[in-house]
Formats: sequence, C-alpha cells, structure tokens
Amino acid sequence: MKLGFLFLLLGLMLFNASAFGELSVEDIEKIRAIVKEIVAQEIAKVTGKIDGITGRIDRIDKQLDRNFALILALIAFMGVVIGLPQFLERKKDANKRGRLRCSNNKFWRNSGKSTSCTGK
Repeated sequence: MKLGFLFLLLGLMLFNASAFGELSVEDIEKIRAIVKEIVAQEIAKVTGKIDGITGRIDRIDKQLDRNFALILALIAFMGVVIGLPQFLERKKDANKRGRLRCSNNKFWRNSGKSTSCTGK
C-alpha cells in the first residue's frame, strides 16, 4: 500500500496539469512579441559592437599606413646617407682618371681613339 501511494505521488508530480494545457493564439502572439523584442535588443547591441570594431580597424589601418610611409622614408634616407658619399667619391675618382687620360695621351693613342679628352 505504501508503495502504491508512493507511485501515485510520483505520477502526480511528473504529470503536471500545465503540461497538458494548450496554447491559445493570443499566447503565441505574446511569446512572438517578446522574442521579437529580445532579438531586436540583441541586434542593436551587436551592431554597436561591430561599429566599434570597425572604428578600431580603421584607426589601425591608418597607423599601419603611416608606419609604412615612415619605413620607406627611413630606407630612402639611409640610401641617400650611404649612397651619396659613394657616388660623389666615384665621380671624383672618374674625374681624376679622366684628367690622367687627358694628360697621358699614350692611352688614347694605343687604344685607337682620338687624342681629345672627350674620347670622341
């Protein structure tokens, strides 16, 4: 008897009256309105976060562009600092060699070229 009473109580606990109830059209519309409102709020939150992330990406893109320009300017500066003295030194050496060639006409005569300093 105690066992039967226990199963009866357990059965009544498991089978709740609301589980057998039906939803009316009004209830479904209320649920639909609540869900629609919650979804709209979440979409607004996500849209705000996306706008914030887009702004940060734009700022980072500008920083990368500026850094790239600075690196190019640094490379150009290094090229000028290193290359200009070498270029001037070579030009100076070429002028010295040219004067030597003009003063030493044997080189021009032996090579079959004219004796003028222009090399024509």
